[in-house]
Amino acid sequence: MTYRRKLLLLSILTGVLALIYAAALLFSPDRLSSRGALHVWLDPGRRDQVSRIELRVRDGESLALIRDDRIWYVADPVVSAVNPDSPGYPAKTARVEEFLRFLSTRSPYPLRGSALSSHGRLGLDEASAARIVLRGGPGLPLLDLLVGSLDATGREVYLRENNSQEVRSGEDNFSGYLTGSRTAWYNLRLLADRNGETQDPQMVQRVIVTAPAAPVESVESDTAAPELSGPLVFVRSADGWTLEGTPPDSLDASRVDTYVRGILEAEGDDFLAAPDAGEAGFTDGRISLEMGDGRNYVIRVGPPVLTGDDSSAGGSRPGRRAVVSGSPYTYVLAEWTVNRIFRERSYFLKEQP
Repeated sequence: MTYRRKLLLLSILTGVLALIYAAALLFSPDRLSSRGALHVWLDPGRRDQVSRIELRVRDGESLALIRDDRIWYVADPVVSAVNPDSPGYPAKTARVEEFLRFLSTRSPYPLRGSALSSHGRLGLDEASAARIVLRGGPGLPLLDLLVGSLDATGREVYLRENNSQEVRSGEDNFSGYLTGSRTAWYNLRLLADRNGETQDPQMVQRVIVTAPAAPVESVESDTAAPELSGPLVFVRSADGWTLEGTPPDSLDASRVDTYVRGILEAEGDDFLAAPDAGEAGFTDGRISLEMGDGRNYVIRVGPPVLTGDDSSAGGSRPGRRAVVSGSPYTYVLAEWTVNRIFRERSYFLKEQP
């Protein structure tokens, strides 16, 4: 009996000590402080309500993203003036959704103070701070967030909502969205579908490539086969690919697959702020892709131009302008992109032993 009583007392004592230890952990100042530091800027339940995003970086440049029929665009008045049905250039939907998820995820943002006098010192006064405004229609915004200076470590940034004096800090994941060129938001994929996704390479049944009359330098293979004049015509067959005018056993079908995928994934460097010129001025080169479901895409390129600024090269860089059937936009293609989508016949031949 004595043994059982001692065992019971020890069990009770062990349970009480375990409860005391658990309570100490649960209500410790460090743990309470950590839990209090968790904060979310946008209610996750309101994320789908966002229809407009306004970004202002610290130097005053601004950018607006607009959702229209579940598709995101980078607002541009020139595009809207030329094409009233379009609010701007197509945006990278995945990047926009990633940004909204980031703002609606609860993360450590400890409270650093609420003194009005600290706002200017921390770069959080309304005039100089970077700013993120999320709107869901008329009325007050869903979020009006000011992004200030980095802390002494350079790893965290100071933040406050525009209608609050409370200052918080958090890991600087904001600069990636607030700095850099506006082209980082553009969906520059030439042949992306409505949601910005790459077309299925297996759907491509026929490719006709007419190289520019004065082509830029292309990467050639070491094969010494003579080049044939006229367009390259690739046709998908049960055994892979055929190239008109080329013996089947000399064709490297894997290179054709890679080439077709490269065309579908090709991107421009920028959009050209100009009205759609149709085929006029874009007759130097042509790529036609015929799909298995009856669709037909055509890429047309114009003569060589100098585009953009290349600070590393000390000036503008060569490229070409391009238009795509069914798209109202004019793209600017870098020279290396043109080299990749306009290949010579010898590139597709097997290497001779």
